[in-house]
Amino acid sequence: MLACGGVVYDGRAPGGLATRASCEVYDPATGDWSVGPAMATSRSFFTLTTLADGRLLAVGGRQSAAPDLATSEIFDPQALTWRPTGAMPLGRARHVATLLPSGRVLVVGGATVDGGDPTAATAFYDPAVGSWAMGPAILAARSDHGAHVRPDGRLIVVGGRGSDGMAMAETEVLDLGPDGDGPAVATATVAPTVTDIPTPTATDIPTTVPTLTSTVVPTVVVPIASPTAAGVAKVCPQLRGRVPEPVIAVAMADPARVMGYRLAVDPGKPVSTANPERTWLSLQPTGRRTNG
Repeated sequence: MLACGGVVYDGRAPGGLATRASCEVYDPATGDWSVGPAMATSRSFFTLTTLADGRLLAVGGRQSAAPDLATSEIFDPQALTWRPTGAMPLGRARHVATLLPSGRVLVVGGATVDGGDPTAATAFYDPAVGSWAMGPAILAARSDHGAHVRPDGRLIVVGGRGSDGMAMAETEVLDLGPDGDGPAVATATVAPTVTDIPTPTATDIPTTVPTLTSTVVPTVVVPIASPTAAGVAKVCPQLRGRVPEPVIAVAMADPARVMGYRLAVDPGKPVSTANPERTWLSLQPTGRRTNG
């Protein structure tokens, strides 16, 4: 296993953080780490993707007090060396990189400057020629998101942080063509499911119906289900080892009856109407035992 780059605290560096190019290699046979060959460029918030031939592709990232990187480089695990390869059309960090069936890599989204707005731009990398090409833009610019190639050849782009700095619920489907490798031909947004349902137009709505009915809208935007009386509370991780397991079991089964503890938050009620999920179960000792 190879661990590369990142940042360390350094009072002499701008902002107190210094970006690193160093790498370390972990050997599971011995359980030891050893110093590995350093990257040509120091990077943080970059991607490291395993190519089809076993080499690793480091893409983009951020440096201390510098614009986000467009450069990329390849690590050869047999020769234990790094070498530069083609640069992306656009520098970025906090993006995602996905290996496609043909061996090409698709980079999606990311932030183009430190603390700046995210981008909707995508790019394809072809390891056979070592060059990049622009891909189709996604519909919603985002960074810190996730992506996954489905067996049907579509790329699912999930969540992330939008231009307003807030977490996103929107999901996009990028059609990579019949072979699942592009060039991508279309984008479609669905939230939060991936079922493609056409949006009705004005001509589709009977004149006797002034607005869209509930049979149309909820099929596209599906809110999180409201809690029911039979809902189960989640257990705060900090409880493990501090609160006896039987007490946790009793609290989850019947929140109204907790022996010797009190609920810091009622798990039977939602945090707010905007967050209808059950709350975390948090217990605090009362200092005395009760039978209630």
